[in-house]
Amino acid sequence: MVNNSNFVCEHPLISIIVPSYNHAQYLDARIQSILRQTYQNFEILVLDDYSTDSSWSYLNQYINHPKFSHIIQSEMNSGSPYKQWEKGIQLAKGEWIWIAESDDWAETTFLEVLISNILPNTTLAFCHSHIDSNESSKNDCNGTLVSLHWRGIPFIKRRMLSFNSIINASMAIFKKDVLESNVFEVRNSLTYCFDWYFWTLIASKGDVLEISNRLNHFRIHPGKLSNSADKNGLNISEACLIWKITKKKFSLTPTLAQKLHFLLRWILSVPRFNHGIEHIVLKRVQRDERLLVILYRVTRPLHPLIRVLYHSIK
Repeated sequence: MVNNSNFVCEHPLISIIVPSYNHAQYLDARIQSILRQTYQNFEILVLDDYSTDSSWSYLNQYINHPKFSHIIQSEMNSGSPYKQWEKGIQLAKGEWIWIAESDDWAETTFLEVLISNILPNTTLAFCHSHIDSNESSKNDCNGTLVSLHWRGIPFIKRRMLSFNSIINASMAIFKKDVLESNVFEVRNSLTYCFDWYFWTLIASKGDVLEISNRLNHFRIHPGKLSNSADKNGLNISEACLIWKITKKKFSLTPTLAQKLHFLLRWILSVPRFNHGIEHIVLKRVQRDERLLVILYRVTRPLHPLIRVLYHSIK
């Protein structure tokens, strides 16, 4: 943990990047939750990835709005939300960046709480999230504020090796100037878990602020990228590649306990895989984590029981 006696009292400009694709039914809630923020020093950049629904028609009403610096529609779909992240970051003028996914929404105090608690060396700040499908969930914005300040590398060791603590981009803000120029070069190798690598890299550049209050609403619906990744096994196979990159870049290796935790996640994920995908995942994982593959195969007869016990305890 770090000394929290020297909070930053400035009001930095925040660039809010809204990557949009076929989320017309959620866009109004997203945009209104941004415009109603109690912290108002921000610009909004909307990057529509050639939506085929009414998203572009909705967005056109904000063309001349003073808070919107860019509203851009791609000439064709890019095939990856991370390409919109990259484009938005290049256009952003702010010191801090918030990637506000177009199908999520936030409490009005989201930005104010994060910005008012950052320290001079903070490079990444995030709050906890509700996982929901509507806008009526109970929130924590009026509760007691609980904040933690981490050193970057200890945060990665504890919170980013066996799983990605930043489960949703909308829950975090980060300093633009700490990004490495080649950060997006691994995007093609990490079609699902790139964000995991992205947050790990930013955390390594300084300190991390964690707000335990749930000020972000992470909306789950059938069109979510994570649903597809679960079915195709990318959430498992790419995690091992993240470990390989983390070990090489930061000399950090998951502990046995963290690997066993990952093994449990793998076992629990199998029922969501598309038919025939399990052997592909095994092959991918074996390239980097042979021990896990051995443990997975040895314990396979127990997998149904493990899943039943896990869900009964949960």
